[in-house]
Amino acid sequence: MTAYQVSRLRELVAHAGATVPYYRRLFDRAGASPHEIRTLEDLALIPITEKDALRCLPDAEVISSRFDPKRLIRRRTSGSSGTPLVVRRAWTEQSLLHLFRLRAWRSIGLRARDRRVSVGVVRENDSRDSKAMGRALGAAGLHRHTRVDVFLPPRELLPQLEELRPDVLHGYPGALARVADLRRERESTSLSPRFLMTGAEVLTPQLRRRIEEGFGVPVYDFYGTHELNLVAWECVHTGAIHTCDDALIFEVIVDGRPAAEGERGEVVVTGLYSYAMPFIRYKLGDLVVRGRAACRCGAPFSTILAIEGRTFEYFPLPDGRSIHAHEIGLRLAAAAGGRIRQYQLVQERTDRILLRVVPEPSAPPAPAELHTVVRELIGEAAELEVELVDAILPDSSGKSPPYRSLLNQREPGD
Repeated sequence: MTAYQVSRLRELVAHAGATVPYYRRLFDRAGASPHEIRTLEDLALIPITEKDALRCLPDAEVISSRFDPKRLIRRRTSGSSGTPLVVRRAWTEQSLLHLFRLRAWRSIGLRARDRRVSVGVVRENDSRDSKAMGRALGAAGLHRHTRVDVFLPPRELLPQLEELRPDVLHGYPGALARVADLRRERESTSLSPRFLMTGAEVLTPQLRRRIEEGFGVPVYDFYGTHELNLVAWECVHTGAIHTCDDALIFEVIVDGRPAAEGERGEVVVTGLYSYAMPFIRYKLGDLVVRGRAACRCGAPFSTILAIEGRTFEYFPLPDGRSIHAHEIGLRLAAAAGGRIRQYQLVQERTDRILLRVVPEPSAPPAPAELHTVVRELIGEAAELEVELVDAILPDSSGKSPPYRSLLNQREPGD
């Protein structure tokens, strides 16, 4: 796998240096010639690129001169870290990256003749994306796919899903958890997928439990981005998360160095098949815990132990400390056990944090108990309010993120 990555990397870097003005300047400033990139360790010679560096540039600066921008497919990120970024891909790149996703689906049990239904945001397709592969497969009765609007209330969403009778159900964890609750309440048996797939927002232990109990089948989590499509997926054998190493180079960086196994760090990726608009050492803005260099299942992929959220979900505190909201979530899960169905931490100001909790009706935790758990982590300087609520509704992106900071008025969830 390493030899394959190096071969693809050398070709990509030479291409970007010769045809993409942004990377030509980046390499020149760093004194890094593309010819010097001969091993994975040599990637460290190339500076990391952040999203803001690409956002403000015109097409001619970030798109390879070998591609006609008018013929490229456009994908717009949902703006989790500020202004959205428009990603451009050639149709061949788009199709190939989708095949990597199909491979991952197959590894967890998706069959070619399964009907897959996605609960997500329904958007118009880019006119340059002919969807020729999907249409051809669908016409042959293979990989049939239907999308259902995530903004529908569960009482309308459930009947639609029952009518579609998916073999596999796919969607945002928050939305699927609400459907799972209603399915269990109504004892619906016509909606009985073999398994579910989640993505696009953090799958907390509470949400996983609700979905699995509501449907009575396994849930497998996927990690993807608009920039690179599939990044990683959950292993059915070990529960670790495989990184898609033959499509990208996945780095986890902490304090400027590679993270060790079990260490949390920021995700930096290089897309090995992104030639129209390259992403080389591109910081995604996500925090993960690094896993083993090869999964115990025997697959040739490195692993992630946990996907913890976005880097901007660090909450700065009045005493000068900062804490990632995921740490608070882990403490809540340990203290409240199965008594929390869902939660959302919102930092409204530096000195005020709101915790919304959807409790288990049979054994709700006391607000004072939850208050004590969070207070131990954030200290006494910040105001803390705990609310027990009936539901946490999706935001404008259709997601129900467990962590939100309003300090920079950023949109949640990518």
